[in-house]
Amino acid sequence: MKDFKNTEYIEAYLEGKLVGKELGHFEQLVAVDEQLSEMVLKAKNGLDAIRIAGQIELKKNLLEIHNTEIGESRNFILPTFLKYAAIFVGIASIAILAWYSFSAKNNYSNLYSQNFEAYTNLLTVKGGNSASSEQSLVNTAMYQYDLKNYENANIAFQKLVTYKENNDTILFYYGISQLGTGQIEEAIALFNQLLEQKESLFYRFGHAKWYLALAYLNEAGKIQKTKGNEEELSAMIGQSKRLLKEIVVENGDYSDNAQKILKKLE
Repeated sequence: MKDFKNTEYIEAYLEGKLVGKELGHFEQLVAVDEQLSEMVLKAKNGLDAIRIAGQIELKKNLLEIHNTEIGESRNFILPTFLKYAAIFVGIASIAILAWYSFSAKNNYSNLYSQNFEAYTNLLTVKGGNSASSEQSLVNTAMYQYDLKNYENANIAFQKLVTYKENNDTILFYYGISQLGTGQIEEAIALFNQLLEQKESLFYRFGHAKWYLALAYLNEAGKIQKTKGNEEELSAMIGQSKRLLKEIVVENGDYSDNAQKILKKLE
């Protein structure tokens, strides 16, 4: 009789590798066996922690726990999901470990994701039926923006730039929305256009520089993932670092965050 409490079977179940009668039998056991059900839950939480944490140091710590615990037994209930995660680091699929290893210090996409946050909506005006057609379009764009439906927001922003081609506020939010859909080159173009407007508050308070620095970082991550041109990668990082250093010198709202990124880029 198969020992379904062995962590290899639990791993196979969580990764969708159990099929047919074996899957049905396992799910029946989970439904009636409180001990097995608890093991499955702890294992799931452990694997989720591995996927989400994104820190290579945690992997090293879990592997140390794994090396200690795995030699004793694989058929026991662990007191915390963290220990369970540690055991699963030792037997989990290569894909999970590859994902984890890719979360190293200079993973530019992760660095971008950790720092990107859409700027607060300052454009929506509640005016009921009295709002102009242009303001209604602004409200539509920002409504989708707030919902993080950036593709829909971009449709409205694209129409707005035909009305207000050089409006700094529209350019700013449009650039962020483009970043939200992964249209990095378009976002970079919009933020560079905004940097030419020296009187804009988005320029003077460093908002445009901050998001442009993140855009270059995001583009670097894209190049890194596809193992693209090293010179192009270096150029993107160089542009990002240049802007971040300017932000630190200007000592504005983003100065502390810029310093933290620069330390990770060293």
